[in-house]
Amino acid sequence: MQQQQRPDRSSAAPTARPKQQQQQQQQQQQQPRTTVQQRPQQQGGNVNAQSQSPRSKSPTTGGKSPKSASATATAAEADSDTADVSFEQASDITSQTVDWDELSDELQSVQTDLIAQEILGKVNDLRTFSDDIETELSTLMLESFPDYMKEAESFCWLYYEMDSCMGILNNFEQLFYSFQSELSDITADIRMLQDASVSNNTKIANRQALRESISKFVDDITVSRELIKIITRDEVNEAYLESLRTLSRKIAFYKAQKDNKTLAAFDMKRKLKALKNTAAQKVHQFLMRHLICFKDLESLAQLQQQIMPYSFCYQFLFKHAKIRSEEVLIAYIEASSKHYTNYCKAYSAALLRCKAPPIPRTGTIGAPEARAKVSEKGKVTNAFSLASRYHVLTEMDKPPISPPVYLKDSPLAFEYLFRSMLFLLMELATREGMFCNDFFLVSTADVPRQVFSKLVALYLEYLTTYADSTFDTVGIVILMCTVEKYYEVMGRRRVQCLNELFEASMRHLTARFKAVVEVNLESLQLATPRTMGSCNVGPHYVTRRYVELVGSLLTLAGHGAEDPDGKPKEWLLKDGNPLEGVYKAVFNELAPLRKEMEGFLARMAQSIADPAKRCLFYINNFDVILMVLEKRKIVSEDTARFTLLQNEALQNFVSELTHSMKFFANMMAFVDQLRKIKYDHTAMIKLPNFNRDYVEGLLRDFHLHWREGVEAMKQLVTQSFSSFQVGQDLFQRVVEVLVTYYSELVQQVVAPHMSELTTIDYFMPDTTFSYEVKKLGFFK
Repeated sequence: MQQQQRPDRSSAAPTARPKQQQQQQQQQQQQPRTTVQQRPQQQGGNVNAQSQSPRSKSPTTGGKSPKSASATATAAEADSDTADVSFEQASDITSQTVDWDELSDELQSVQTDLIAQEILGKVNDLRTFSDDIETELSTLMLESFPDYMKEAESFCWLYYEMDSCMGILNNFEQLFYSFQSELSDITADIRMLQDASVSNNTKIANRQALRESISKFVDDITVSRELIKIITRDEVNEAYLESLRTLSRKIAFYKAQKDNKTLAAFDMKRKLKALKNTAAQKVHQFLMRHLICFKDLESLAQLQQQIMPYSFCYQFLFKHAKIRSEEVLIAYIEASSKHYTNYCKAYSAALLRCKAPPIPRTGTIGAPEARAKVSEKGKVTNAFSLASRYHVLTEMDKPPISPPVYLKDSPLAFEYLFRSMLFLLMELATREGMFCNDFFLVSTADVPRQVFSKLVALYLEYLTTYADSTFDTVGIVILMCTVEKYYEVMGRRRVQCLNELFEASMRHLTARFKAVVEVNLESLQLATPRTMGSCNVGPHYVTRRYVELVGSLLTLAGHGAEDPDGKPKEWLLKDGNPLEGVYKAVFNELAPLRKEMEGFLARMAQSIADPAKRCLFYINNFDVILMVLEKRKIVSEDTARFTLLQNEALQNFVSELTHSMKFFANMMAFVDQLRKIKYDHTAMIKLPNFNRDYVEGLLRDFHLHWREGVEAMKQLVTQSFSSFQVGQDLFQRVVEVLVTYYSELVQQVVAPHMSELTTIDYFMPDTTFSYEVKKLGFFK
């Protein structure tokens, strides 16, 4: 091996070998555990490492002179003997514990290693190869000894330097241990101070809480001279209110301490009682002077705003002088009730002078030739029609009307006037309710009800007087809608002082509605052809009254999606549903009314002798009913019932009309006769008119006059119906029946039994007849 030069101790060369040696040690630590194949090489490395670790002390640290080269060589030989022993011991793998999992991983890595694969490809016996390697390593180790011996002095000097550094590091370690001990003492002192601080803070907090509690107790248990002066001498103002609150708090504290039998409480009893009486007297005088000093509603509203900051005055009286508080409350109720009653009474009297006269008993459905009319907004309308009367329900949120505006105008319907009266009362009650809830205590929440009790009775009197004098069914239902809608509004406002008015009004109006419906039912029961006069095939005026009344009631009850103007009916809905009270009242009375109407039409139809015209009477009356309901988009039991009755009447009319025409009567009678025996040949030949001559005569008459007969039926149908569409549909049915009868005559009689008639000039095939009818536009 090539010899290295001895390094200069004063230069940086000595530090190079320790760095190199540290790198070699780090590489050895990073290598994986020893495997079977790597063990010979690592053993050689251990020998080198041991040869580089002299154990003599440095003369710098120990004060001794360095050993000679011969001594060093002797030590190196001893180390070499020791290395041989350790090498031999390391070669014995049976004396060591083998990690077979890591060995398996190493074998897997060997399989992928290119150098290992190359060696395994050349060597047949791994044991022989391993022995050769060990021999080579031993030889190399012996050959490297001279090189190491040449550098023995450098190794010794390096060892001395490392030992010196170790001493310095030991000194630093002792210094750090000393510093750590001092830090531990400081930490213990900090913890002790922290515990002392927490303890002191707790003591301070407890003393502060005790001080506050004692201060509050002393403040509450004593009455200052300043408080006595303000309560006894000063006027009631905002500063006085603060002192009044303080006094109220001291009185409450005295009562609590009295129950606890505190001695200090008995010392302040006489003083607090005197102050309480003085304050109650002054507050009572103040409230009596200000709460009843208004002259009209405008000044009352201003007074309520001004006195609201002094609401604690009444609360003080209520807590500590209930008799005086009742006097104040009674005085306020009497004064405000008087002004509210006078104002609303004058307003209502001015409005009622504009009231239209009520509908008399003659304005019922079955009244003969009655002209039941009502004046509303200057327009005279039918008493059974809703017309524009429902507009009062679309103006629920508008302010009340001013009486002078309509004094010289045409009369107004009562429901229009009552809506304004009720709206004014609701606004006053809402304002008064808000004031009472804020000024008076919760236990006196019925103050607004007492204030408006007289007005509630007055409004009920107005309503019942009008309702009992009128037979206006539609007007009564409009009033029911108004009351129920405003009841809902006041519920949302959480003002309950008018609930008695709303509930009593609904009860009376519902009962009156049933009574008026009974009167209308009675009028229909008493209506006869003799009392109602003669009737034609057109719609009866009673039918028009009935359908107008039913359509109005169903519309007001929430049926149909639109009002008479074709607009959505949000004004009649509550949360998307009809008004419950109106809905129940109306639908309970519709079935009896419909039944009586059917009986009336049946009685009137009996006065018509001609069966065909009788059917026309039914059809026209039913058509008017269905047309009005359809126009208002109402689908109800009335719609289904009258649709069924109309279809029955149409079928009867078609049969009566076709059998009564002189051109087709004989043919249709002959076919009906054959239908009864179901075209049985044995039964047919027994008929007296079942012969060639009779059938030929039927064919001849039909061939010569069918066009004339169809034209006559068309003219009769179009002139008999008020609805063009109904007339057209009915004529189509007539033509269909005529085609069916003639087809049966040809197919069931002529073709199978009298085929020789198909050759005569008067015979016309049924297909030809159908084609001719379609060509003329009589049949689709």
